[in-house]
Amino acid sequence: MVYRGLGRFQELNEKLLALEERLQRRNQLQRRLLRAEELLGERRAELEARGEELAQEREDVRRIEAGGLTALLARLSGGYEGRLERERAEALAAELRRDECRAEVDALVAEVAGIRREIESLGEIRAEQRELLRAKERLVASGEDVTARQLAAYDQALAAPRERAREVDEAIDAASKARVPLFRALELLDVLTISDLDLFLDSVLVSGKRFDADELARVTARAQSFLLTLHCELADLAIPYRVPCVRSEPFSILIEELVRRPTTSSRLELGERLRRTRERIAEASAEVDALLEDLELARGSCAEEGERIQRERRRLLDAL
Repeated sequence: MVYRGLGRFQELNEKLLALEERLQRRNQLQRRLLRAEELLGERRAELEARGEELAQEREDVRRIEAGGLTALLARLSGGYEGRLERERAEALAAELRRDECRAEVDALVAEVAGIRREIESLGEIRAEQRELLRAKERLVASGEDVTARQLAAYDQALAAPRERAREVDEAIDAASKARVPLFRALELLDVLTISDLDLFLDSVLVSGKRFDADELARVTARAQSFLLTLHCELADLAIPYRVPCVRSEPFSILIEELVRRPTTSSRLELGERLRRTRERIAEASAEVDALLEDLELARGSCAEEGERIQRERRRLLDAL
């Protein structure tokens, strides 16, 4: 006897699959929200520190302009104008860093609000899912032959590779997103591999250039955030992964200090820090590349298992 409820059975399956896609999207958004809120907290703390730094720099300028003891000592040493110019430049640099950090905070606030709105728009998924599953159970229980039960068994078997594939895809997404800022960080640091470090430091002393240190700080902060997400995704897959530290040191401050006081020890210290930073980022990038290769293989295995179960399911339907 052919099971008469197969049409309704297929309809319920399609609705459940659509709900599963919504649920996966919501889970992905919730992870993004967690990461964005964590990063927002870090940036707000940084903004507060930048504000304090700016206040101090402005106070230094005010003391010199006010003509107090600091200004008197500068005049006596013959360096008043130069000192005032340096302090104003430092205050301006501090203001730019504060404004840049504030813009990042504003962008993250908008991102968090947008994610929350999208999560709310997805609605109450679990309740709909439970109701559809109960309807499916009632339909299976009313069957007069084993066909529906066999289809239900295949659908249940398909759930495992689908869930595994979803988790693998999310890990691949996190690894791919981490790979982009890591690659950019290496580009910024590659000046150390294509030219002698002493020549690079000499050019810093002559021009006072910032070596794109601020961009390096931004891209390594993004990479660190994505690596934390990757760690969470790999944990869902029971894959061990120790999150490396790739955040850049405050090289803009170190370079400014080197420009003001170009000593041999400061040159050596900056050079060594730049080398260590590049080594850490290069190791992290290579590890992400290796993980991506393994994850692609895992995704292929999930797809093969799912296709095998689907073929068996189709053969059952074709025999009806």
